[in-house]
Amino acid sequence: MDICIAFTPMPANQNPNVITRNNHDSVKTYYEMIIFSFLSLRMFNKTANLVLITTSYPPTNYRAELKEIGVKIKIVPFAHRPPSNYAKKFIGCFYLLDAIISQKSTDSLFLDPDIVCINPIASVEEGLSAIGAYPLEFRVGENLNGLTYEESLNTANEYFGSKGRRVNAYQFFGGEYYVIPKSSHPSLMELIDELYAFSLKRFHIGETFFPTEEHLLSAALSQFKVVEQSGEIKRIWTARKYRNIDGSEKSLSLLHFPSEKEFGFQKAYRAIHKTKKSDRLKDPILFQNYIYQVFQVNKKSRLRLLEIIVKKLKNKIIIR
Repeated sequence: MDICIAFTPMPANQNPNVITRNNHDSVKTYYEMIIFSFLSLRMFNKTANLVLITTSYPPTNYRAELKEIGVKIKIVPFAHRPPSNYAKKFIGCFYLLDAIISQKSTDSLFLDPDIVCINPIASVEEGLSAIGAYPLEFRVGENLNGLTYEESLNTANEYFGSKGRRVNAYQFFGGEYYVIPKSSHPSLMELIDELYAFSLKRFHIGETFFPTEEHLLSAALSQFKVVEQSGEIKRIWTARKYRNIDGSEKSLSLLHFPSEKEFGFQKAYRAIHKTKKSDRLKDPILFQNYIYQVFQVNKKSRLRLLEIIVKKLKNKIIIR
């Protein structure tokens, strides 16, 4: 099974949970995050095929680091790119559709770049004959990147209703984790293309549409058997005002840190290049302990709020 991360460089204001509005710094943040993510995946999955699916080759220095980890770079065009006014943010998320389509000949696990591996991944070691995805729960009326759960379900039903079908049990899946077996690939890809065309049409006539790949893929997966992967991955928020850490994290394989792109990941990436500290990134136990510390899993960092304030101030100064 291939473990894939899909990434296409986008303007800074299109990158989620990134404070900087400098395009160069934003892309740099993503490359460094991707490298550390792959480093963690390699540590716990020694024989896995690691693949970066992207629209262009990374800068030379990052390409060399990826090669050292054993990451294959696969160039795939951004064909499912919506119009620039399609959504206010996250247009690049639709590149995942092209990444999935490109992997038709092999079983594949697709991960977001802001994920850290802390244990071997069972679905990679043992294989998964059905599609696997990570379910998210909506609060009633909660808006997630443009649609509430009810709006997302109703939009899906608009499509399937036109085909004489309905969605009876609709689950919303986060876009950070999908296992796509090659056996499911042809029928899933056909449905993805149909839903994408349907969403574009509704966008142009002013009806509700799928604003992110999460909404579109959740609609598509409503027609398939899906194995829930809550026991393998968790989306973790580490902000001082909102933390969802409950102690279960150490038993998981993958931790998704959306709010640590410019903090935990940057610290971890810099640590790779410090000779005296690099040993803790080679031993699995020391590595796990390091992750819990630098990504605030063990406890909230007193310095994090100051770090956020300083970064925001720097960003304002640069913009001015």
